[in-house]
Amino acid sequence: MMTTAAPSETFWTALGSVAAALGVLATLYVGWLAWRTAVPRRKVRWEAEVKPLLHGVGHGALTVSHSGATLSRPHVLELKLTNAGNRDLEASHFGGQPIDFTSSAVFIDVLAQSSSPSSQRVIPVTFSGTKLILTPGTLHRRQTVTYTALVDGADPTIDAVASLSNGDFQRRRAASADQSERRLQVTVAIMGLLTSVVAVVVQALTDR
Repeated sequence: MMTTAAPSETFWTALGSVAAALGVLATLYVGWLAWRTAVPRRKVRWEAEVKPLLHGVGHGALTVSHSGATLSRPHVLELKLTNAGNRDLEASHFGGQPIDFTSSAVFIDVLAQSSSPSSQRVIPVTFSGTKLILTPGTLHRRQTVTYTALVDGADPTIDAVASLSNGDFQRRRAASADQSERRLQVTVAIMGLLTSVVAVVVQALTDR
């Protein structure tokens, strides 16, 4: 007749330690989620992509005109603005001031404008000379508005100015080396913790 030995006191102690550690992690995670939800974070990210209309075409071979005027260095500029925070943004959050995009090229026309999700309104836009001006309106949480404009000028650059109170308005860029290193450190720490938990469980089972 076979009998099964009861788990040793060491096993139950180790199991209790593992459960306690996991409970602490779960509590910290829930607290972090609650903090992110409760604390308003106003964050707007914008990005721009410029493409020449006559790329690879020799001078004189092809021309682009708009309203009867020939463009010397036509480019298509795609501009995206995203509410990356956890709250909707209203005009009051910008102090009623416009969002100004300034280019080294002249704005000729706004060819298209769209929103994602498509059910949400696009912020009204106007242009004058080298400026594209967005009249502040509701920018919903996680909403992205996209504007496609025709500009004329050599190697266009673009910058933006906005008065977002108690918020963060920045150009979206690739993750920096420091950010990548921090993410790697966090990943290594989590893997080390999980490895320690597994080692404790295995040791406890071995000591049974």
